[in-house]
Formats: sequence, C-alpha cells, structure tokens
Amino acid sequence: MSDTTWFSDESASVIVDASPADILAVVTNAPQLPAWNPAFSSVSRKDTGSFTVVVRGLLRGTLQYLDHPAGVTMSITVPGLTEHSNWEFSTPPTASPHSAKTLVTHRVRQRGPLAAAIGTQEARRVPAKRLSRLAALFG
Repeated sequence: MSDTTWFSDESASVIVDASPADILAVVTNAPQLPAWNPAFSSVSRKDTGSFTVVVRGLLRGTLQYLDHPAGVTMSITVPGLTEHSNWEFSTPPTASPHSAKTLVTHRVRQRGPLAAAIGTQEARRVPAKRLSRLAALFG
C-alpha cells in the first residue's frame, strides 16, 4: 500500500461545552490521553519532542503532533498501523457571541495491515467514540 492510500477515512462532529483553547489543551496533553482514550495504555515524552505510546498494552509506537490550519493533527505509528487524527475547532452556527461552545470535528485516517484487521465497520465508530469521551470531560 502506498503512503498516500488510506484504508479508512472517517469523521464525526460534536458540540462541546468548552472553548477551543480548553479542548486543544486536553487533546495535546499527551501523557493524559490514556485517561480519556482507552486505546492508549501509556504515553511518555521522548527527548525528540515526540511521544512513546503503548496501545492496548501490546503495541509500542510513536505519537507526534502536527500543525493543522483549524486545530491539530496527531500522527500515531505502531507496528502495522499509521493513523492521522485531525481535531478541528470552529464556532457552532447556533452559538451566541459569548458562548463557550465549540464544534469539534474529528477525522481519522488509518492505513496498514492492522487497519485492515480493524475493518471499516469498527473504523467508522472511532471518531464518534473519541468525541463522546472528549465531550464528557467538559460535562
């Protein structure tokens, strides 16, 4: 599979009762990801600025944060899987000017043999599951 071919490309959106800055602070606090994303067993900082991740207690890999025009992208690589997860933040169309609500869109693209094993049906659920857990952190 070439580097430009994604096995899955799924997204979901939810309105979160928090500011974009507050949500970004949670998403980019890598060592705390396991507290709300159970796929991560542990996350620790490397000397290079990236992070070592352990996924499901089995797979060791790397997490890096990349700039994204409307938020942030997490690039996760473990044996058999590469995932790019975009987190985009915008003002909901129905929000008042002084509202602390944010429309969060989470796009997950995966490739590799493990992505094929996960399958498209489960891959479709991933963005909504993560958004639900993230939103729950803010009540």
